[in-house]
Amino acid sequence: MNLQNIKIKILSKLFLRVKPRKETTDLEVFEYVFFRKYHRPDWKLKSEPIILDLGSNVGYSIIHLNRVYPKAKIFGVEMDKQNFEIAKKNLEFINNVDIMNAAIWITNGIVTYDANSNCDAFKIEKSSVRELKSVKSITLSSFFELHELNIIDYVKMDIEGAEKTIFNENCDWLKKVRSLKIEYHDESTYSLITEKLAFYQFKVWKDSKHWSTICAVR
Repeated sequence: MNLQNIKIKILSKLFLRVKPRKETTDLEVFEYVFFRKYHRPDWKLKSEPIILDLGSNVGYSIIHLNRVYPKAKIFGVEMDKQNFEIAKKNLEFINNVDIMNAAIWITNGIVTYDANSNCDAFKIEKSSVRELKSVKSITLSSFFELHELNIIDYVKMDIEGAEKTIFNENCDWLKKVRSLKIEYHDESTYSLITEKLAFYQFKVWKDSKHWSTICAVR
C-alpha cells in the first residue's frame, strides 16, 4: 500500500462515522474529494455561505465543504437511498446541514434509476431490463421555494447526466445562484451548459482540477 492510500484510510477513519464500503468507489470518492478537491470552489465564498450539494453520495463533499466553510448552511440532495442513509450517519456531527433523499429533475414527481449501478454513478433511467428503484424528484425552483432560498452562494452539481436535461429547460433558478461547479458527461452538454450560463451572465471556464467540470461565477 502506497503512502497516499495510507493517508486516505487514516483520514477516512477520522472524518467518517461509516467506514468506506468494500467493492465500491467509496475510497476513490474520498480521495478525489479530500485530496484532489474536485468539488471545492477555487474562488472565495463569503464567511457564512449558503451551499447546495447536488449528488451528495455518502456525504464526503459536504464534510469537506463544511471544513472549509464551518459557518456555512449546506443543503444536500442524494438520489440513492443507501447512499443517503450513510450520508446522514456521516453528517451527524455537523451542524447546519440538511440532506434530502431525492433526485433533482425537471418535474416534481417520481423517477427511476438503475439500482445495480456503480455506487458513485447512479443516474435517472426511464426504462431498463435491469432492476430499477423509484425515488422522489424535485425541480431546483421547487427546492429553493421549499427551503426559502433566495440566494445560493455555491452549487456543486454532480448528477450523472441529468444536468443535460435540466439545462435544456428554463433555468431561471440560476438568477438566485452566485457560483457553481458542474460535472458534465459529454461535449454537447458542455456547450449547452456554458451557453446557458453565459446567457445568465456568468463568467465560465473549464476546471483545471477536473477535465469534465465547468466553473461559473457571477
